[in-house]
Amino acid sequence: MFLANARESQVLMLLGAGLRRARIEHQLCQAGFAERIGVSVPTYRRMEQGNAAVPIGYWIRALYLLGMSEDIPRLFRPEIDGTSGGAASGYHRVRTRSRGSG
Repeated sequence: MFLANARESQVLMLLGAGLRRARIEHQLCQAGFAERIGVSVPTYRRMEQGNAAVPIGYWIRALYLLGMSEDIPRLFRPEIDGTSGGAASGYHRVRTRSRGSG
C-alpha cells in the first residue's frame, strides 16, 4: 500500500477538492458520476478526499469525463508550458547500492 508523505497528501487533497468542485460545477451527483467512472460511491468519495490508494486510471477517466484530460500531458511535457522542469522539477533521481551481492 502506498503511504503518501505530508506534501503528497496535501497535493492529493487539492486534487480531490478540485474534482469535487468540477463535479458540482457540472451538476453531477456523486452516485451518478461514480457510475460513469466505473467505481463504487465509497471509492469515489475517497477520490474527493484525496486518498492515495485510488488507482490513477480512475482519475484519468474522471478528468476525461469532465473535459479536463487535455491538461494531463502538461505534467510531463515541459515544452508545452515553457518551463524546463515541468511537474517533476525539484526531484532528482538518486541511485543507491544494492544490498545483496558485494
